[in-house]
Amino acid sequence: MAVALETAEYDVVIVGGGPVGLLMAYQLQRFSVSACVLEQHDKNTQDAFGRAIALFPRTTEQLDQLDTIDPMLQLGFACRTSVTYKDGERIVPGRVWTFMEKMGDTTYDFTLVLRQMYTEAILREKVESVGASYSQSTECIDFEIRKMILRNAITSD
Repeated sequence: MAVALETAEYDVVIVGGGPVGLLMAYQLQRFSVSACVLEQHDKNTQDAFGRAIALFPRTTEQLDQLDTIDPMLQLGFACRTSVTYKDGERIVPGRVWTFMEKMGDTTYDFTLVLRQMYTEAILREKVESVGASYSQSTECIDFEIRKMILRNAITSD
């Protein structure tokens, strides 16, 4: 969504369109706080290989509370165990995610494995669905705060 940033005004400007920035804009907009996300990279051409692929149960629970988890569950896969290899040999136990093998007390008793590019694509759709602005290939060089309003201030006199 292209935005005329020279004249736009927002309650909150978020620099960085990764998962945290997108979730912040989504939640702010849901609370009627106007938000804009500026991402310097073109996310349509991001690397096709993985990084930040694991969503652990508490994160998945929070995404469920934010009404964003269903499309992620459709694209990702559940991981309840792991295997680690060293020098071509299997190391037992998995070492990395052994805590996942006895996960309980949650609906999401697994690690959701989903590449970050898909997580971000889903979150961008959510951001735009609530009316928050998202602009990629946009570098934040400078900004100006025109007014600051403090409401409901409580002093300790």
